[in-house]
Amino acid sequence: YNLNYVANKPSSASGSVSNMPSNGFSYWNENTTLSSLTPTLTGYTFKNWNTAASGSGTSYSKGQTVLLNKALTIYAQWTPNTYKVVYNGNGATGGSTATSTHTYDVAKNLTANGFAKTGYIFQGWATSANGSVVYSNGQSVKNLTTTNGAKVNLYAKWTPNTYKVVYNGNGATGGSTASSSHTYDVAKNLTANGYTRTGYTFIGWSTTASGSVKYTNGQSVKNLTSVNLSLIHI
Repeated sequence: YNLNYVANKPSSASGSVSNMPSNGFSYWNENTTLSSLTPTLTGYTFKNWNTAASGSGTSYSKGQTVLLNKALTIYAQWTPNTYKVVYNGNGATGGSTATSTHTYDVAKNLTANGFAKTGYIFQGWATSANGSVVYSNGQSVKNLTTTNGAKVNLYAKWTPNTYKVVYNGNGATGGSTASSSHTYDVAKNLTANGYTRTGYTFIGWSTTASGSVKYTNGQSVKNLTSVNLSLIHI
């Protein structure tokens, strides 16, 4: 009697089955040992053999001894691998993003970003802390790893905010001072004062028209909370 092994690749599987046993032949009422080979399919785990392609028939394990009294065709049974995606805030100052579970060959959205970082805008996910963005927020992904039970780490990528500092002459009678552009977490000098006021000496910048001096001329600043500065005279 013929002993036939069928790869039975799932219709959704993107890979090819390999390491399949060779078909054989056995005499009537002869004990036959099924092949000990484990078929392989990328992203799937071989479960057992079954007399029905759907797995609803009689199951056999590899290497099992079977008494053949008729031809036997058995079908490989496959379980798609599952894995987790773990999200790293990568410098986040608040929030969290829940781990997501994925199945091989099944598209699924990444968890929407829940991290926040003061002074920064979330750009997407990278596969390393210093890498470039690979996945956008909530992107549909598939087959990030072929390994069953694996953990895939994704890292939040951040772009610092930019802002302008606008200089108010606050009663100046001449001159001007150009606005300056700044990047969060990057130190940069304020624009040197270009205003003049007859009979007065410039002493620095305030965050309000009537306030006290907070910044000196051309001072190096970082992460200002106010971006409108008023000139102060004596």
